[in-house]
Amino acid sequence: MMNISQLKALQQFYCDELQRHATFHTPSNFQLSLQDFLFAQHQRVTDLLDKLL
Repeated sequence: MMNISQLKALQQFYCDELQRHATFHTPSNFQLSLQDFLFAQHQRVTDLLDKLL
């Protein structure tokens, strides 16, 4: 199990990746699937942090 500081760093990583892959144009199917994955991972880490805090 990861500790809280590791989970917070991972949460920030997914947040940064989502920001990096954001687009002002219509996203491609690949971008949509990548964003879905990043959102799911971000939510998973956030849920783990909620349980620990």
